[in-house]
Amino acid sequence: MSPPAAASPGLLIRAQETSTWRAECLRALAVLAFAGALGLVVNRLIDKPVPLLSANGPGALPERATRISLPAFTTLLSSQKALLLLDVRTPAAFNREHAPGALNAPSDNFAAHYQELSLSAILQAAEEVVLLCESDDCPSADRVARFLRDLKHENVRVFEGGWGAYVKAGLQVERTAP
Repeated sequence: MSPPAAASPGLLIRAQETSTWRAECLRALAVLAFAGALGLVVNRLIDKPVPLLSANGPGALPERATRISLPAFTTLLSSQKALLLLDVRTPAAFNREHAPGALNAPSDNFAAHYQELSLSAILQAAEEVVLLCESDDCPSADRVARFLRDLKHENVRVFEGGWGAYVKAGLQVERTAP
């Protein structure tokens, strides 16, 4: 029997490089974990901590507002109730096409639009308020609904399916000429 062949120097170097790479990755992960834990501890100890882990923290999705279905919406349209359609899409989207009689109050700066359009009085006069957004999964409308609910406007619902569902249903649309 012949003695086992010695490993080539190239294989040993590659094995050492892999081992070094793994060690560096583990070290980097340890540093990141330590820094993250330290940041959470410091945040907890300061006078005004950032609500990172709360439901209302940065990037948290808002509570889903009550939706109004297409059949309920069409019934509401044909009723004699004072209805306010509030379109929270961007001004560009609203200017391209919107529901007749809708007001545009973009969600990105809704508080300013609320003041600018004197929405408090308009909302109090409305028996029903329906928010229109791009889609059903549009957190902008949910944030606006919560804002309005916090100001004691309780009759606010979001149109289920958003603007796409509104148009697809064949409801009236006002379009601006190109």
